[in-house]
Amino acid sequence: MRTALQLLAAAPFALAATALSANDPLPTEDFARLPEFQDLALSPNGRYLAAAVPRGDRTGIIVVDVDSMEAVSARDFGAGIHALDIEWLSDDRLSGLLGESYGSLTRPSNAGEIFAIDADGSTFVYLIGYRTRRQDPFYGSTTLVDRLIDEPKYAAISTRPFKWDNPSRTYRPGIDERATAERIHIVSGQRRKIVDAPVTGPGQFASDASGFVRFFTQEGLSTYQPTTFVRHPDDPKTWNTLTVNEGKHARPVTMLEDGTTYLRAPGPASTACLYRTTDSSATAVACRDDVDIGSVVLMPDSRQPLRAYIEPGRIESINLAPKSPEGRLLEAIQKRFEPHVVFPIGWSQDRNRIVFTVASDTLPGDVFLFDRKAKQAKFLLSTRQWIQHDTMARREPIEYQSRDGLTIRGYLTRPPGHEGGKLPLVVLPHGGPIGVRDSWLWEPDSQFLASRGYAVLQVNFRGSGGYGEEFLEAGRQQWHTGMINDIVDGTQWAINQGHADGQRVCIYGASYGGYASLMSAIREPDLYQCVVGYVGVYDLETMAKNTDVTQSQYGREFFDAYIGASEELRRAASPLLQVDRLKAPMFIVHGEEDRRAPFSEAEALREALDARNHPYEWMAKAGEGHGFYDLNNRIEFYNALQAFLDRHIGS
Repeated sequence: MRTALQLLAAAPFALAATALSANDPLPTEDFARLPEFQDLALSPNGRYLAAAVPRGDRTGIIVVDVDSMEAVSARDFGAGIHALDIEWLSDDRLSGLLGESYGSLTRPSNAGEIFAIDADGSTFVYLIGYRTRRQDPFYGSTTLVDRLIDEPKYAAISTRPFKWDNPSRTYRPGIDERATAERIHIVSGQRRKIVDAPVTGPGQFASDASGFVRFFTQEGLSTYQPTTFVRHPDDPKTWNTLTVNEGKHARPVTMLEDGTTYLRAPGPASTACLYRTTDSSATAVACRDDVDIGSVVLMPDSRQPLRAYIEPGRIESINLAPKSPEGRLLEAIQKRFEPHVVFPIGWSQDRNRIVFTVASDTLPGDVFLFDRKAKQAKFLLSTRQWIQHDTMARREPIEYQSRDGLTIRGYLTRPPGHEGGKLPLVVLPHGGPIGVRDSWLWEPDSQFLASRGYAVLQVNFRGSGGYGEEFLEAGRQQWHTGMINDIVDGTQWAINQGHADGQRVCIYGASYGGYASLMSAIREPDLYQCVVGYVGVYDLETMAKNTDVTQSQYGREFFDAYIGASEELRRAASPLLQVDRLKAPMFIVHGEEDRRAPFSEAEALREALDARNHPYEWMAKAGEGHGFYDLNNRIEFYNALQAFLDRHIGS
């Protein structure tokens, strides 16, 4: 690892991999591989960089010395265990959560474990969880709230217990349990309660600049609208509801030492805006009518907002502190790396060092260090060092009107060097689907398909995130209606605009995207020449009763609210029951251990197609879940996907 990192550190910006001739296709493996590094964090003294390291079905951690880029320590937690949310607790001690994942398309679930370890790999402990060596194992969800600046041996965490479920003989999350903020020793793991949440159910604590646990945000069960409560040091037992702009719900972003609070709340157009509030007023600091204000970059000590990000098409950033030295520095760095986008990872406590990622639609992510004293940017590593950004396809933002007048945005990716004209088209609906969106940033599916000569259309149909509450709520119980209309209308838009050959169109998606692909081909049987479902959902009755989402009470409430509570609606929305209308041949791809979209759904779909003698191809992988982890399986799938598309709409 040390040798590899030293080589990475010596490489130039926008790394070049092995040279290829103009006629050589890029290796499938380049797109199938997982990133080498993710979830990076800079230590407060600016000496160390920690990162999560995905390796197949697990994610370990590594710590490197920033100056030498030599590995200081590394740790693997075993098969099926993933380190995430890496945070530094002090100059030489860090923490993270351990999660369990059942497929590459799902974020690892919170396993209720927080670990801590010194930068050199020593003094590793499970601070909390079911594998602690103490007599009080914890079964529930945990998160780090904040490190306590005035108490360097302690941190604030949030805990929420699971309840015992007799039928399954295991612990499961419910909605009746109350979260608690606790003070924990970062070596011994000894805990002491700080405060209970004011209400039961899922939620997050947040602290102010002094480390005082001041906020609790409760997640809505049947809505994406949260409720935030606030308390004050002079009356710490009293929680009050936090609102802005005539009672609108808000999420805290930060509170400064002088009491100024920054909140994210709906603006006049229902999009999320950033507000600065005092006891007497609320002022919009950043707001757009078309898109939400996204992530906000803060200073590490004062927690002053520096920069906010929006994504109307390409990602843009807003300088929130143009007169500050740090605001001017970030602006200068951004201009240096145009047209890519700069995302700060972290500052050293003395503000002398900043580590940041440079990324775009063609660049997966290069990481740099800028030293203000040396006035120099130094390349550190690439998250996918084998990708040559100048061989990648550009992702063009697009916009059209759906049949009911709703504005839909998305991305069209065409093969590198394509000069215009009609291309075979692959429509690629995203998963989720509520609150999720396709981004302008580099992603492997569209890049792989574009490298094989296909145009790729990705649309952020109603219900997608990033475009305000009204747009998100427009997707409520619209799985099989409004969302599919948006996808179909986008397909027709691409044909009408001359981007696509209307006789060579296929649709491919994963999870909800697999559902949407099949349902679109059922709804419009003459529009698509083939359909691919990867770990797709095909029977909503099965999903309502037999998936990891609906095994929890919270998940069932959400399912009923956004997908449908009635058996009649779920049957009407299940493509499995409507395959009589399907004309296009199908490729079914599934993991046999999938807990999100059970393998039984793929088997039921296969049986239904067999009964009708409908043409299809099949790929099932033992040991895989909701998305393939194994590299060989991922390569095999991509190659089979290309072959299937070539047979039906050949590029």
